[in-house]
Amino acid sequence: MGLGRTGRGGGVILLAGSGGSGIVAPNISYAGTPFNWTVGESIGTVSPTNSGGASSSWTVQSGALPAGVSLNATTGVITGTPTVEVEDSTVVIRATNGGGSSDATIHIGVLSLALFTAGAYGYWDSNI
Repeated sequence: MGLGRTGRGGGVILLAGSGGSGIVAPNISYAGTPFNWTVGESIGTVSPTNSGGASSSWTVQSGALPAGVSLNATTGVITGTPTVEVEDSTVVIRATNGGGSSDATIHIGVLSLALFTAGAYGYWDSNI
């Protein structure tokens, strides 16, 4: 059974086994969370920071990225263009190597871009 400790940025580092493999577990985080994205607009590149050992794989451990957004399983980079609204989603990303694992929790909201037009009385009216 592995041991766990809290890493920087609130992540949890899971250390595999009880013997010393000599491999340092990753220690990951994603700057900028919570992320507020817009349906139909590219999110650009959301890159992780890793102050531990190099990761051999990246996975979504819990929750789900919005439709149209994906995690690169080799680099941990998140890219894409959201296609649906998401009110507030919590997603846990895990980086793993031979020394253990590290989790980073991110929060995501996706909204549609509202179109506003000038109303009859000179104020902005989204109901037109």
